[in-house]
Amino acid sequence: QVESFVRIVTTPAWPLWDPYTSFGQPLLADPSAQIFYPPTWLNLLMRPWVYCTLFVLCHLVFSGVGAFRLMRRLGVSHLGSFTAGALWITSGPLLSLVNNLPHFTGATWLPWVLLAAQRAADRVSWTTSVTWGVVLAGQIIAGSADMCALGLLGSAILLTRNASPRFMREICRRIGAALVAVCVAAGLTAALLLPLLDVVSRSARRALPEALRTLWSLHPIRLFELVFPLPWQYLAVNPGLWTNAFEDRDPFLHSIYVGLPTVALLLSAIATRRRGLLRALVAIAGVGLMLALGRHLPLYGWLVMLIPPLKILRYPQKLLLLVSLGVAAIAGLGVEAWQTRDVGGQRWLRRVLLPLALFALAVWAAFWTLAAQTCAVGTFLACLPLAPSDSRVALVAHRLIPACVLLSVAVGLALLRSWRRSAFLTAVLLACVAVAELYRAHRDLNPTTTPDLFRHRPVALTRLPRQDGSRLYVHDYLRVKGDAQRYLGLARPYASTRAPLGWSPLESNTLAMRDALVPPVAAAWGYESAYEIDFRGLYGTPLTLLTNMLREAEDVPAAHLRLLQIGAVRDVVTLHTKGYEHLLPAGIVESLFLAEPIRILRVPQPLPRVYAVSGVRVLDGERAILLLAARAFDPRRELVLDAGLPRAPDPQFIASCKIIDFRPDRVRVEAVLSQPGYVVLVDTFDPGWKATVDGRATPVLRANVAFRAVPVAAGRHEVMLLYRPASVFWGLGISLATLLSLACGAAFWRASRPPSARGAAPPMETAHNGESRATEKTPAAGS
Repeated sequence: QVESFVRIVTTPAWPLWDPYTSFGQPLLADPSAQIFYPPTWLNLLMRPWVYCTLFVLCHLVFSGVGAFRLMRRLGVSHLGSFTAGALWITSGPLLSLVNNLPHFTGATWLPWVLLAAQRAADRVSWTTSVTWGVVLAGQIIAGSADMCALGLLGSAILLTRNASPRFMREICRRIGAALVAVCVAAGLTAALLLPLLDVVSRSARRALPEALRTLWSLHPIRLFELVFPLPWQYLAVNPGLWTNAFEDRDPFLHSIYVGLPTVALLLSAIATRRRGLLRALVAIAGVGLMLALGRHLPLYGWLVMLIPPLKILRYPQKLLLLVSLGVAAIAGLGVEAWQTRDVGGQRWLRRVLLPLALFALAVWAAFWTLAAQTCAVGTFLACLPLAPSDSRVALVAHRLIPACVLLSVAVGLALLRSWRRSAFLTAVLLACVAVAELYRAHRDLNPTTTPDLFRHRPVALTRLPRQDGSRLYVHDYLRVKGDAQRYLGLARPYASTRAPLGWSPLESNTLAMRDALVPPVAAAWGYESAYEIDFRGLYGTPLTLLTNMLREAEDVPAAHLRLLQIGAVRDVVTLHTKGYEHLLPAGIVESLFLAEPIRILRVPQPLPRVYAVSGVRVLDGERAILLLAARAFDPRRELVLDAGLPRAPDPQFIASCKIIDFRPDRVRVEAVLSQPGYVVLVDTFDPGWKATVDGRATPVLRANVAFRAVPVAAGRHEVMLLYRPASVFWGLGISLATLLSLACGAAFWRASRPPSARGAAPPMETAHNGESRATEKTPAAGS
């Protein structure tokens, strides 16, 4: 996607259309492309592997600072705020999203969104509301609607904090501030939202089925992974439980671990006197945990109806981000309670020390039981010097033993804390222990690799010329469940059989996938694909139907061949031959990393990228697709339109078409027709495409279910297609108008303030329940 973006911008062309993904797709309307996100444009200056590392590290720091500022706003001490920020950016749910940059980026904005919401709740004004809206806009252009929904959900919980009949008027004012913030955010991001809504209104994403929305729900069995640094499969005695817990697929979040020693901080938070803040943070974590269960929660369907933003969410496991942030905030509050001198005696013993000691004993008992079931305890201890990947036992030892030891350290610190003069020192040590454990558990969660992985040119590309504008179809064994077993007899079709010297198995498997051109790898080298499976749900409904029909027609050779020909597909890349006997072998490429050779097949007589016909048939939907696959239909003489009048093909019709200028957002075709007809371009139809014939505006029609056609009179003509959707211009206009209005409002507000107030410090904020926002009730660092 990055390579496509750079290639489009440097063509030069407007970054509105991606011609490399499945016949072409809107680029600006894809939030994951992050076109409006300023760091994205750094890809023009640096290579992707440098950009990605810098991007991740900078956003982690950015998010940690946001969590620190949020906790300080809530009145937590510096040490507690710093601990909360550190625990948040080292938590498993956040770091598990690094392999999905749009979700990761949106998640890093969560503390800032909650901070802006808290500022608006503390003091409702136009300034705080607009600031909240600007922060929301930053999260929106980051590219994840799911993370925006989490931000709104967490903000709603903070806005209802301290709610009581006496404060209902204040609650109404906060709701008004929230509406202003949402309006400001929508106005600033209209350039993204309007094209996105336009695409979603014509795609399957507008009404996701419940089965798809609730995929990757958190199974209750996995709840223990929140405090144990071990995946369930290493402890499950019954393999069926493992299958049910993960729905027979890899987990969406590879780690949901928030820290075993962190339990000590959570227990100490119970001793705090700031009950209102604790209830709000527990509510954020509790709501996130409850909704993360998804389809395993009996009331989930009713909750989705009551909370409309939840309809945006795919994969409920994402809600664990709220759990992670809530736990980090509670732990920060626990550090503050730990370091205060007014918490001690019987209260400390009952609420912190005794429960923590019992919990530690239970954890050690579970560990010894596990060790006894798998092997001798001595084997566990002997595995400590080994690498974690050497064996299952070594991995369990490396992950569980240090966590148990650090938990015991936390118990010792709690016992030492009973002497209240050591409160601050033990709080610092416990904070270090908790953060160190999360860092230890997640330091290898997202390993970096050598740039050679990205510089490696797949061997199959040597057999795939692309001078004639034809398209490439690559059989995807990952998107369709069971394809690998069905065709190859393998559970993992891209598992590497050998690794280059010094490369890890993960790197070699990735290299094998790139060698096999797993979609959309070929786009990085400028190859335009066909019939890629829509895993994001953003294809138009006609293209989705056409793509699904191709996969269903694999057992019907004639229909399968016809659809490939109509899609201007000349080359097919596959690892198997069953179902492709109707194609011509064009070569076999032996990959050093794949168990199966890469087979390149040639589609006989594919349609050219642009051509002209005279006949018309009128059908739509599945009936139109069935007609395309039927022998009675001749795609070289006629096309299928979704509306209009049918017309028989003229036997005397002769035409020639040639693309004389191709850019991602425009196509210029020279066409010569003996009779009136239609110039067909085998690219995805979108209402944003506009056409002119010799400079005169002409409608663009949806032809052959999902492609473009332009009616052209007899003679020589120049056909120009330009992608300029109205939603883009309306969105840009609204965004610029909103930005200009905010700038003028800010200038007027600053000019209207008295000079003495411009440099004055903001007044101290105090909560309704008497909890100071400043540090007047927070102990000094050395107290």
